Amino acid sequence: MQLKQNYPNPFNPATTIPFALSADLFANGHRPVVSLKIYNVLAQLVATPILQGSGEQVDNLQLSCSSATECSFSAYWDGNVRSTGQQAASGVYIYQLVVDGRRFTKKMIIMK
Repeated sequence: MQLKQNYPNPFNPATTIPFALSADLFANGHRPVVSLKIYNVLAQLVATPILQGSGEQVDNLQLSCSSATECSFSAYWDGNVRSTGQQAASGVYIYQLVVDGRRFTKKMIIMK
């Protein structure tokens, strides 16, 4: 599993968050449960990005993969705070990928 750095970074107003899952996670028909969340530095939930190609929020999604080695995915965040719909303020944000309970975390910056 690999959570990659978002791009662009710093960004304004939108960013893409790539991640990859190894094919062994999908062995024997298993479909890993995946969530991707964005938090502010106070650990408050800011947003749940959209999985590119599906239009669904990356929130307890069961993904599938037909590759023999690795499957790559991308999520998109428009920079809006989910509770207000307004653009998030400039600053540091943390994004966290959870795959079958395992957590991976990185930082990103909104710069206006």
